Amino acid sequence: MARTGRVEVELVEDDADGGPGAPGPRPDGEPARATARRAGAAVGSAARGLRRRFRPWWLVPPLVLALALGAAQHVTDARERERLAALAHVPGVLPPLDGPLAPVWTSSPDGDAWPFAVTDEAVLVERYALAGPTSVDALDVATGELLWSAPLPSAVPQTGEGTGWTGSGCAPPNGGSLVCFTSSWWDPHGAAPGGPAAVGRVDAVVVDLTTGATDVGLTMLVDPPTSATVAGDAVVVVGLDEHRSPVVRAVDVRGGQELWRTVLDARLPEDLRSPWLPAVMRPVVPGVVVLDLGDPLGVVLLDADSGRVLDEVGGATVPWLSGREDRLILDTGGRTLIWSPAASADVAGSPLMSPVDDGTFGDVIPVLDGEDIVLAGPDGTERVRVGTAGGDVVLLMDGRLVVADGSRTAAVDGDGELVWEHRGTGPSDVSPTLLTDGSVVVRQTGDTSVHLKAFDVHDGRPAWSTTLPGVVDLVLVDGRLLGMTSDGGVALLR
Repeated sequence: MARTGRVEVELVEDDADGGPGAPGPRPDGEPARATARRAGAAVGSAARGLRRRFRPWWLVPPLVLALALGAAQHVTDARERERLAALAHVPGVLPPLDGPLAPVWTSSPDGDAWPFAVTDEAVLVERYALAGPTSVDALDVATGELLWSAPLPSAVPQTGEGTGWTGSGCAPPNGGSLVCFTSSWWDPHGAAPGGPAAVGRVDAVVVDLTTGATDVGLTMLVDPPTSATVAGDAVVVVGLDEHRSPVVRAVDVRGGQELWRTVLDARLPEDLRSPWLPAVMRPVVPGVVVLDLGDPLGVVLLDADSGRVLDEVGGATVPWLSGREDRLILDTGGRTLIWSPAASADVAGSPLMSPVDDGTFGDVIPVLDGEDIVLAGPDGTERVRVGTAGGDVVLLMDGRLVVADGSRTAAVDGDGELVWEHRGTGPSDVSPTLLTDGSVVVRQTGDTSVHLKAFDVHDGRPAWSTTLPGVVDLVLVDGRLLGMTSDGGVALLR
């Protein structure tokens, strides 16, 4: 007879062959498990105490490794987000691209178009024609719908024979208005002997940015050849006097009164082989008017308030207008002049277009010297020289140079080590265009339609490619990427 408090237990162990207690359905329908048949109230707990515990020690190292990798990836992702956030404020960097660029909207075709400014509300487009109406259109930045259209004076030459030349342009928006002009004249070299004297004309208007209403400004007759541009509230006009010396005049847009006049100490040769086409560049350095007078006169820089000559650089041309307000980059034929109101510096090599510079190399100007890219300081000091086998355009970002020419796209670090390279990324005779959002580098190719190829900025892996049918050119304006279509439309790309 059992003593008081004693518990009798019968152990039933699992069999490998599915015996009593093995996993599987029980005849009585109870769940299968290793059991202890009760002989008293504490049988269940006694049985659990006798079971072998499963301790998966072999899972610990992989779990620790996975946690470590996850933490490292989290840190990497955080740093990448910080890098992209910093790049977002760099001029020329596109908003983040989630995939291939595509039109958000395309405006209705209506003559040749050139987008030149973007406000919070509108994309401003100049529509022009050699004959017929010229206008400034405001397209809704969200939808592309036409908000208003402001007609500009028609560019119609007055009298003369030979080839007709026309031009038009608008200054960047200033407050709530926009100053635009048109100019037109006949090339006197083509006039018939004894025929009427050639006369040109310059007209200017002030456009209200809210409504598109125009106030007619000056209208002036000029002796060709003539070029004009807008500088603040003045139209700057350059032409020739009777001694064939260039004359520069600044005329008030609204009142038409002459603000200043400067006769340059130079003469245009009589035996020119082609028409003289002077260019008055849109001011970039505040207070400085830039005249690109072509061969043999070169570039002349004037004070915008008085017309005083600040500098004359013979044989120079303006390859592009620098996006910085403290300097101008000039090409002097195999050398680069870094000009500012305070000082100037001369560097061996031709200036390179650099749409993006995040400042990781400091304040530098890229030039191409032979097959090397040289990053020069504003004082002309050579800071970095990298062998890149040439190049037409370069992006400076993350301590690397992303360079492209007609046949390849490549990334090189500051020590000249090749990081990645792609060849055959464009026709060798087409000047390349490079764009970036910080994550990918986008190269434009194609001539009839724009074709885009994107590469990962870190390792150069192809990210995506696309073709934009009907889009024939791209332009980045005030942080917005816009395309011009073959039928005269404008597309906002994202």
